[in-house]
Amino acid sequence: MPRKPRSREIIEQILWDRRFKAEDYLLSYVHRGAAGERKTIPLSRILNVKHSWISFLDEGGVESRIPLHRVVEIRNVKTGRVIWTKASA
Repeated sequence: MPRKPRSREIIEQILWDRRFKAEDYLLSYVHRGAAGERKTIPLSRILNVKHSWISFLDEGGVESRIPLHRVVEIRNVKTGRVIWTKASA
């Protein structure tokens, strides 16, 4: 069985472990057409984490879905610390 992507493991831990608060974390992902080709959302907007994608509520309250391979960074907004970043190819 293939191993979970590390980004998924971290997202799940933040969402499900009571020691963490999802509102303290931001997730950045590749979004073609956006300024800098990136968008950022609070982890508290994530609705679902599946095998290879996440669904979340966008700024307009519409459910959107992105593949996990587009996630490029997870950051703690309180400390400014980058928790995870995608390795450069």
